[in-house]
Amino acid sequence: MVAKRLIVASHGEAATFAASVGVSAAEGDIPGDATTSATISVGQTVVGELEVIGDSDWFRIDLTAGQTVSISLSGSGAGPVEDTYLRVRDGAGRLIAENDDGGTDLNSLMRLTADRTGTYYIEANSWNGQSIGEYTLSVSEAQPLELYSLDQIANQLTSGYWGGNERAFTQPIFYEFVGLSQGEERLALEAMQYWATVADIDFSPASSGSSPANLIFQNSEEGAFAQSSVQFGNGGIVSSTVNVSAAWYAQYGSTLGSYTFQTYLHEIGHALGLGHAGNYNGAASYANDATYLNDSWATTVMSYFDQSENTYFSQQGFNSVYVGTPMLADIVAIQNLYGAPSTRTGDDIYGFNSVGIDAVFNATLYPDIAYTIYDSGGHDTLDYSGFAADQVIDLRPEMYSSVGGNIGNVAIARGVILEDAIGGSGADQLIGNDVTNVLWGNGGDDVIDGGILADILWGGDGNDTLVGSAGNDTLRGEAGNDTIDGGASWDYLFGGPGNDTLTGGNGNDGLFGDAGDDTLDGGAGADLLRGGGGEDYLDAGAGNDVIKGEWASDTLLGGDGDDIILAGDGLDTVIAGSGNDLVYGEAGRDTIYGADGDDRLYGASEDDLLVGGDGDDELFGGAGDDRIAGRAGNDLLTGGAGNDLFVFGDYGAGNVDTITDFQEGDKIGLDRSLLFGTIDKLGSLDLGAFRYGTQALDADDRILYQSSTGKLFYDADGNGALAPVLFAQITPGTALSAQSFEAFGNAAPPPFASGAEPLSGADPLFA
Repeated sequence: MVAKRLIVASHGEAATFAASVGVSAAEGDIPGDATTSATISVGQTVVGELEVIGDSDWFRIDLTAGQTVSISLSGSGAGPVEDTYLRVRDGAGRLIAENDDGGTDLNSLMRLTADRTGTYYIEANSWNGQSIGEYTLSVSEAQPLELYSLDQIANQLTSGYWGGNERAFTQPIFYEFVGLSQGEERLALEAMQYWATVADIDFSPASSGSSPANLIFQNSEEGAFAQSSVQFGNGGIVSSTVNVSAAWYAQYGSTLGSYTFQTYLHEIGHALGLGHAGNYNGAASYANDATYLNDSWATTVMSYFDQSENTYFSQQGFNSVYVGTPMLADIVAIQNLYGAPSTRTGDDIYGFNSVGIDAVFNATLYPDIAYTIYDSGGHDTLDYSGFAADQVIDLRPEMYSSVGGNIGNVAIARGVILEDAIGGSGADQLIGNDVTNVLWGNGGDDVIDGGILADILWGGDGNDTLVGSAGNDTLRGEAGNDTIDGGASWDYLFGGPGNDTLTGGNGNDGLFGDAGDDTLDGGAGADLLRGGGGEDYLDAGAGNDVIKGEWASDTLLGGDGDDIILAGDGLDTVIAGSGNDLVYGEAGRDTIYGADGDDRLYGASEDDLLVGGDGDDELFGGAGDDRIAGRAGNDLLTGGAGNDLFVFGDYGAGNVDTITDFQEGDKIGLDRSLLFGTIDKLGSLDLGAFRYGTQALDADDRILYQSSTGKLFYDADGNGALAPVLFAQITPGTALSAQSFEAFGNAAPPPFASGAEPLSGADPLFA
């Protein structure tokens, strides 16, 4: 046993001491196995030395299950280890993690999460044991990984991996195939083509003499790799070689959807100047070697980690699927080096029914593949109509779509605008972008959001949810029980068949329920609401609206504003709301309430109930035996044809209603609660309670009629002590008697017309 001098720093403070370690006197070194007594703790830094070629030092460390630490190994001192190599072993000495160049330059850096509580061993070594010199080993509590932006990832690809220096071809690229089979050549050509569609790069075949090859493809060596000759100083790539072995091609497939094709994309990325997504090479794991959360194939083909190994994406449901194009960060990176191209400027369709574009985007040929779309112009469509799985189709750049049963497998590159999207037969979610979109849900219970600007949304079959958001949108639910929200601006909403819910939101909207029992809410703005077939509920909300119930028995609410309401066919209920409203009951026996404002209510041909409410209203019963009540305000009441009942329940100054056409068969209804004991058991007015003139002579005289003026008064006490109250005006000279009146209160009176409902004390007229 000998004493070996170690330098240990804890929490940033350096200390020098002699530590007794288990090494043999002959070797004079820390053992490279589990017999070591050298230790390191979390928060410490140790300086050691590899004395001879092949030397390795083991340090024991105790960790707790679930604890995550960061381990770095770097060359240091006057004679540093040139290329460090870091390994971690479990308590039995079995290798569980390793790292070569995860740190800066050729230094090592890794994260480790302990899967159990106990002893682990950290091995300080060099690449292939070929270097000697001093090293610094540090262990610290790992900080949570950061979510990188695409620009941060692109910077890692173009310069971070290369130690801060970019590299790229500065002259035309001429390629040559050496020994490749026809199938291998096809994959290499396709991979070059996909890089050329996302960057301003031209690949041309080499020819002897005028254009010698500076990009060589070979299959003669094992594995897959790329290497480049780079000019010192300016980073210009002189030449690159891509090797994908014949065995690799045989093992990993020969199609565009294969891992072999992804390998060609990856290695050509290196040949063009891109490094790895992290400082790893040869082998790596997400748990140990990732330095940011979204290091994955989902963001870059230059990553080592598929979508499911990366826990950031796997926790969002992403599944592992091979990559068929440069991905989001790759496109940013390669355009930083070479500039942007003009690619696909026509009206292109991606997915099903695609014609004349790259095969990887054809969902019939390659339904299970990940790709990023780069498109320079035209009116373009994502068509995933052939898939039955539930999908997310997102037209926003730099967002992920989930199509064909995969999660997160399609993305749209930065700055790319695609206009339209078509869903499949599953329950899809379609999301629009910042331009005018046409979004088709097709079958299934879809959720469709148009985003800003004027969009057209089609729900298709199923119970769909359509949201227009901003912009002047057209939303069509079509079949199924749909929920449709126009959002801001001026929208048109069509429910289609089914029991739909339509909400106009802000703006001057048009809401059309069509068939089914629909609910329409106009919201703010001057809206047009049409219920269509079925028993609909229409609420116009604020604004000067036009409402039409159309067929069946509907409920129509005018809300605020000066509204025009047409009840349509059926037994409709109308509440005009505040504002000066115009209401037509149209066909069917309707119940119409004017509510606030100076309203005009028309009953049409059936036995209707018209109630004016507050304000100076005009009520027209039309044909049929109607019940007409002006309520508060000085109202104008016209019964029209039929035996009509004019109802008075509010007495007092400033509340005098005028009956324009009282005729034989009509009745005047009086609120019983104001007439005390003058009611017989049938509810008609007692003969003694009615008197011609303007002065009550005895206690029975309650209703006074001045024929010469047509004025009707109510006397509260019947003896003239209290001045009679004028409550109605009819045509002067009209003949009246006690039988011209009906009194209503707690007991229900008889019907006023055959087949009509009796007016009871619980009737809302007297509420």
